[in-house]
Amino acid sequence: MKEDMPKTYGVFIRGLHPYTFRCGKSALITGVKYVDNDKGMRVVYEVTFPDGVIDLIPACEVNGRIYEMIGKGDD
Repeated sequence: MKEDMPKTYGVFIRGLHPYTFRCGKSALITGVKYVDNDKGMRVVYEVTFPDGVIDLIPACEVNGRIYEMIGKGDD
């Protein structure tokens, strides 16, 4: 790695609303994808929890009230 390259870190996401999957637990964002269903195409975040479980979170729900992005995962 070049010395002048900045360090990069993963971004985590955490559910805030009690009905979110694993509310309060953080997951690493591992991708951004499109899902095409009967409601049309929408952007989702693919996330991976520490135990390897993968989930998809609609990008439109990341607004600080349903989900929040955080700089590091659960300790």
